[in-house]
Amino acid sequence: MKFDFRVDISSALNRKLSAKIYENVVAEEAERQVHQSASKTARYAPRKTGALANSFPASVSKQSMTMWQYGSELPYASIQEFTNRTKAGFVRKTVQEDRPAFIYTLQQRLRKVGR
Repeated sequence: MKFDFRVDISSALNRKLSAKIYENVVAEEAERQVHQSASKTARYAPRKTGALANSFPASVSKQSMTMWQYGSELPYASIQEFTNRTKAGFVRKTVQEDRPAFIYTLQQRLRKVGR
C-alpha cells in the first residue's frame, strides 16, 4: 500500500515563469508534508507489536523532486486498513485530514514567493 504526494508543473507554466523557484518551494513543502503524514499515520495505526506503525515513517521515499511517497510493505497493512474493527481507515483518515492543510500551506508559500 503506497500513497503518493505529487505536484506537477505544466510545461506551459514552466515556460512563462522561472519555475525553478516555485518548484523548490513545492519540493520543500511536499517533503515536509509526507514526513508529517507518515508520522500521523503511525499514531493512528493499530498497535499490537508496533511493527505496522513503525513501517510508515520508515517507508518515506523520494520519487522525484516534487513527488514523495510512504506506505507499508507489511503483508497485513491493507487488511488492517480496511477491516480493523477499531482503527479501520487509519491511512485514509490521515490523507483526508492532511490534504486541506497541505493545499493551504502550499498556496500561502507560493504566494509569498510570487511577490
